[in-house]
Amino acid sequence: MIDSHCHLEFDDFVGQVDEVLARASAVGVVQMLTIGCSLSRAEAAIQIAQQHEQVFAAIGVHPETYGGDGQEGPDLVDPDQAVVRLRELAQSTDRVKAIGECGLDYHRPEHAATAEQQKPLLRAQLELARELGLPVVFHIREAFDDALPILADYADELRGVVHSFTGDLFEAKQVLEQGWSIGLNGIHTFGDASLDEVVQELPLDRILLETDAPFLTPVPHRGKRPNEPAHVIHVAEKVAEL
Repeated sequence: MIDSHCHLEFDDFVGQVDEVLARASAVGVVQMLTIGCSLSRAEAAIQIAQQHEQVFAAIGVHPETYGGDGQEGPDLVDPDQAVVRLRELAQSTDRVKAIGECGLDYHRPEHAATAEQQKPLLRAQLELARELGLPVVFHIREAFDDALPILADYADELRGVVHSFTGDLFEAKQVLEQGWSIGLNGIHTFGDASLDEVVQELPLDRILLETDAPFLTPVPHRGKRPNEPAHVIHVAEKVAEL
């Protein structure tokens, strides 16, 4: 198995990465993609990937950064400056395998208020992915109406995954029609019937399993933090059940 989306560079795993990877290996998780979702976290993700052969890195700037949740704060950098640094990091090593996570997030009022700042940041990272020939990890939350037209502009040239998908069936079909894959995680073990119905309609070859560790710990460990890559097995079991 592969955990296609985790955050091993978060503080939850300081001094514990070796043990976390050992537990993952014990249940058959052979590779994972750790997602550096700010400039500083991108550097940390690369460092972890360079130290552990089963770990690869994705680097990008998360849309919540503009809402004040990013490590660098709400006034991080402009899109052009962010891309300059991301390009430098991506070209510095062969351990970077994707750009992201990037996207649009309107879940909280403070995030929705920055929609017009989020959009150019997303486009800038898509342009970088096209330049470097890398796939993209998308974060889209309560923003499909704005995000899908942007993604459509790049669908013929890029590959990628909409991670932690919680949209409805109509949105899932739009994502699939554009050629993107869909990431499923612990949320999909929580017993939401509407999400179960969406998962049942997805082609298996377009599903990527993920944990989003240290977040979204799946049943039967729901509510415990940190989540970790070993728990992707529970996501796999739920998808198989459905």
